[in-house]
Amino acid sequence: MPLSLPPLPLLLVVVVASTSLVCYAQSATYPMDTESGILPELPTATAHRRLQSGEDPTLASLDEAVKELSFATDTLWLLLCGALIFFMQVGFTSLEVGSVRIASVESILLKNVLDVCVGGFCWWATGFAIAYSLQESQNAFFGQGLLSWPDDSTTPAAGTFSLSEWFFHWGYSTTAATIVSGGIAERARVESYLIYSAIMVSVIYPLVVSWTWNPDGWLRTSFDSPYYDYAGSGVIHLTGGIGALTGAVVLGPRSGRFKEGVDQADFDPHSLPLIVLGTLFLWFGWFGFNMGSTHALHTTAQAITASLIAVNVTLSAAMGGLSTFILRYIILKYHKYDVKAACNGVLAGLVSITGPCANVTPSGALIIGVVGGILYQISSWSIRLLKIDDPVDAFPIHGACGVWGVLAVALLDFSDGMGSISFAPNVGVGYQFGIQLLAVVVISAFVGASSLFVFGLFRMIHFLRVDAAPAIERCPRPSLEEGRRPERGTTSKLNNLNAGVSWDSRAHDFDDLSST
Repeated sequence: MPLSLPPLPLLLVVVVASTSLVCYAQSATYPMDTESGILPELPTATAHRRLQSGEDPTLASLDEAVKELSFATDTLWLLLCGALIFFMQVGFTSLEVGSVRIASVESILLKNVLDVCVGGFCWWATGFAIAYSLQESQNAFFGQGLLSWPDDSTTPAAGTFSLSEWFFHWGYSTTAATIVSGGIAERARVESYLIYSAIMVSVIYPLVVSWTWNPDGWLRTSFDSPYYDYAGSGVIHLTGGIGALTGAVVLGPRSGRFKEGVDQADFDPHSLPLIVLGTLFLWFGWFGFNMGSTHALHTTAQAITASLIAVNVTLSAAMGGLSTFILRYIILKYHKYDVKAACNGVLAGLVSITGPCANVTPSGALIIGVVGGILYQISSWSIRLLKIDDPVDAFPIHGACGVWGVLAVALLDFSDGMGSISFAPNVGVGYQFGIQLLAVVVISAFVGASSLFVFGLFRMIHFLRVDAAPAIERCPRPSLEEGRRPERGTTSKLNNLNAGVSWDSRAHDFDDLSST
């Protein structure tokens, strides 16, 4: 299907001009040696040279060497975790491609590749500055302004370390945007989505971060206890989930979806292998996604926290997948193994544990995963009853389970015993729950209103939707059937398992409920 894009020369002019402006605005923040043209040497490097030259080490030089080693370790940790987060884009792409019809695959691939490119530029140009440049003397709602970076960019405390922080959080920002892509798949124009993605990474997501994760943000400083969301159940996943829900509502269903007389089996995922691979890729990347939020790994406490996070992520994902798998098997009229639902249950458990991953015990993670899987099922069923077309269940997974993850921070913090909050011992569960709930309302309202404005404007000027139905009708039927489940009402006999069990993974997966 041909894709309508602005003329290439115009795009090149815009990109080159924008890049030149940003480079000029930021050049003063990176002081360089005018003769050699390189950044000044880090002060802590002198300690290492003295030790290598055979000079007697002093307490000061040893202290500097330890600081340098700690700095290098923390930087490497962030870079490795950031790379794992970037690898999650492979998982999102595989999952989304497998969940749509085959005629839409090329468009989905293009959107996901350009999404990362647009996100990288926008996070560098404006997003990071808006999110993290607050100071106590300024307001607590948005950063210093556009194109601002720390002035002391050559010191470990704020300079080179800030570059690794930028790289790490770039992965977070593109995740929030990519979530939206799945919810509006198969009917949004590539151009309109990329513009929305740029707005998400440049403004919407950074503002949410500045309120929540910035040390001077108002949701962290306005109450006796700060809003707590360790790796982003609310900041990232709820933001993306609300954006996806808003886009799906404004766009409307795909042509023929939920209509009588149209075979809903035509909306089934075209490739279960890609869905399973995407899920496992995401699970793998999620360890870096959550563990990287320690931001450092040079102390015993940080190592213990990272280990706890790894265990909690594993248990919550496992229980989310199991609870969804069992629930789907029970509620379907013809008992079937639903592969796609099991994968989505794993993702529901991962999203649910992202916020409380560092302040709950492994037993709490088990509960979080089970509830997350059940909540995903209820939410997925609900949006289908409302005829909201979400091809990858972006809102049930990231939105609904993101809310649960934020609230579970207060409800299941058993680290210091029942009824206490480990990171805020002076407040009770009820008080912390109120702060978490307030954050859910604020994030949902802000992201929903912002997304509604953007998508509504695009719809008003007829720049939002492209109907893929003609292309799908022209696509040869054998191509659509390849890799899909058996037709409805048939079974796939298993040689080595119970021959009375069949496999199922359908876009209309809750239709059987109405007939039970």
